[in-house]
Amino acid sequence: MKILFTTFNQEGKGSFLRALALAKELAKLGHQLTILCASSQNTFEDKHIDGVRLVCFPWGKRFLHGYNPSEVRARKRWLGKQAFDIVHAFDMRPSCAKPAFQAKRHGALMLSDWADLFGKGGSVEERTNPIARAILRPVESYNERVLRKKAHGVTCICSHLYKMAQQLNFPDDQLLLLHNGFNQTISPRTSKLEARQHFGINPDLHIAGSLGAFFNKDFQVLKSAIDYCQNQQSVAFLHIGQGDALLQDANIITTGRISDTELSLALQACDILLLPMADIPANHGRFPLKFSEYISAGRPVLATRIGDVPDFIEEHQCGYVSAPNPTAFARTLCDALSDPEEREKRGQNALALSQSETFSWHNRAKQLDTFYQTLLKNSKKR
Repeated sequence: MKILFTTFNQEGKGSFLRALALAKELAKLGHQLTILCASSQNTFEDKHIDGVRLVCFPWGKRFLHGYNPSEVRARKRWLGKQAFDIVHAFDMRPSCAKPAFQAKRHGALMLSDWADLFGKGGSVEERTNPIARAILRPVESYNERVLRKKAHGVTCICSHLYKMAQQLNFPDDQLLLLHNGFNQTISPRTSKLEARQHFGINPDLHIAGSLGAFFNKDFQVLKSAIDYCQNQQSVAFLHIGQGDALLQDANIITTGRISDTELSLALQACDILLLPMADIPANHGRFPLKFSEYISAGRPVLATRIGDVPDFIEEHQCGYVSAPNPTAFARTLCDALSDPEEREKRGQNALALSQSETFSWHNRAKQLDTFYQTLLKNSKKR
């Protein structure tokens, strides 16, 4: 089949990574994949990566990703009357949705991937600027809860969004719960000691690591753990990747922007990796890709009991789960750090989970391929 993915994110960020991982595996199954995305260089690019065509568009820096009218027009001009069997929009912001609807008008079966809760009650509520909240709340809500209804089917990253899609009156045969795959590439593999030597980190410290940006309320959970544990034992906190302004006043080692190789080393320098998700609606609508990266490093994961991630941790004994409050998270972290044998065992379980074919991106793509075939078959009956 000829399949088009649209994503508003820049190449290498956010839902683009989910789209690319699925596209690579669908290409291996014999399909022809094209992804429309925003350019990381803010210029037009047309290239191929592992059998997938990437068409990257300049997005401008004055607009929230996905809302630049000139980018939307450029994508639609590029698409023209090209025919695709499937068009899959990875979110419903204009730069995703408008090209998808255009492809739908020219005969493509249209799907929407729901991987974040942006609208009312979701991440828009975590914006610190009240004017931005007021403007974006109705717009984001319309995109994800009205425009999405025009799709022939919806893939959902987590159970919470699956239930929300059901509330939009999608029948179960038009829905697919599609978690992220777990087999992220960790290369090179190295010892904890060698990884710490690379960053100049004391080999005798307990290191708890985190990756990526936070909502403010998530950071408060993390900050409480930092304060509590540093009063209890020799613990250092390592934040990996581009930092957040919230980190500046905290007692945290930060790597800054790093290469993929250094990312692998940083994850392996840690004793435990943290997923502090506060009990807010936006977090219930997530299945963070960083969980896949954490377990692929062979490190146990400490997460709060929010969303679907804790179910995997408990079923596969690959980490620890705490109540979603700062005190419980901090105490669970200290307990985990005080038992190195159990921590090592759960880290090995994490690595085994990441290497399981059942939860691989390849298997996720096979599920998606079957879903496509079912929707196409059913559409011909209508």
